[in-house]
Amino acid sequence: MSELKQYGGKAMVNSWSKPFYDAFSESKSVQLYEVLYFCYLTFHSFLACVVNQLFSVLCC
Repeated sequence: MSELKQYGGKAMVNSWSKPFYDAFSESKSVQLYEVLYFCYLTFHSFLACVVNQLFSVLCC
């Protein structure tokens, strides 16, 4: 099973977000948000929809 499926991409998100968090966590004016997982799901859903539409056009 891939890491992305097993852990939901958490390790991948940590690999790029943790250095920023470590650098700016003491600052009171910086807020960090994790949006990658949502974007991945949205993009993945979009691709699934496109594939379904193409499949229905090609099969009928």
